[in-house]
Amino acid sequence: MELRRRPRVHSVDSFVHAYHQAFSNRHCPSTHTVYRDINAGVLSLRNSDLPMKLRRRIKGSGSQYVRVNQHVLGQSIAERPASVDDRTKIGHWEGDLVKGKQTQDEPALMTLTERVTRFQIIFKIPNYHADTCRQGLQTILADYGVTHFKSITFDNDGSGAKIIKGAI
Repeated sequence: MELRRRPRVHSVDSFVHAYHQAFSNRHCPSTHTVYRDINAGVLSLRNSDLPMKLRRRIKGSGSQYVRVNQHVLGQSIAERPASVDDRTKIGHWEGDLVKGKQTQDEPALMTLTERVTRFQIIFKIPNYHADTCRQGLQTILADYGVTHFKSITFDNDGSGAKIIKGAI
């Protein structure tokens, strides 16, 4: 019994590569150029004749992904009051979380930096869940006294917005 073999059909990309290897001294168009010529009808091929063309998923330059469920978590840092932004009064702080591995149960560092004096408070928290971060901030406020903190500005990410909510 004779087995019939289909001859190996090159994709455009593998054909361009094989042509470039075999005839390196000749000009060889890029894969993109060959596909563009096929789409324009310059070559006598159609997209349905190509083995891989219908499987290729190339990200188009015109279509961009729009996040549907994007949450607005609070006021942007750029919108903070001018009295906080000009760094003339002591007591305005910036907060941030320093994360190691990107798993939820890894320890993290909460940093608070005073904007005028650049004094820093660094506090280790067991994970970076919003409740843990809020408890860490409340501990810092209790240890140093609330009178030293006129405002605390966190980044407008998920953890920063949830820390502020109900912390003070």
